[in-house]
Amino acid sequence: MIVGVDENAYMRLNPPHPGCLLRDLVFQDPDFPEDQPGMTIGEAAAKIGVSRVTLSRILNERGPITLDTAMKLEAVGWGLADSWLESQLKWDLAQARKRLNQPRSEAPVVREVKQMLAESEAVAA
Repeated sequence: MIVGVDENAYMRLNPPHPGCLLRDLVFQDPDFPEDQPGMTIGEAAAKIGVSRVTLSRILNERGPITLDTAMKLEAVGWGLADSWLESQLKWDLAQARKRLNQPRSEAPVVREVKQMLAESEAVAA
């Protein structure tokens, strides 16, 4: 945790790449996968049904978890496709905001809602 910073806000701005989550789950959790401890990337890729290159790119945070890959992860019992896709979407949004230099709190729709709330509070007062 970062002292003095809202951890939820930090995670929204800097969510982990889903490859990091997958790497931690499959290769660093000693209790997972129960059926094949010490699995290699090639073995994991074969189990999922993707190429070793594809899995390596995901695990090294250089490639996305696609809809197809998320479904394959779910099929082998490595989480829900919904969760993998949500994680990928959060990461993609954070990267896009960084590229556009537009933090979430400065998005035009957020500013409009804040302005409308401020105006309604002023009228109510």
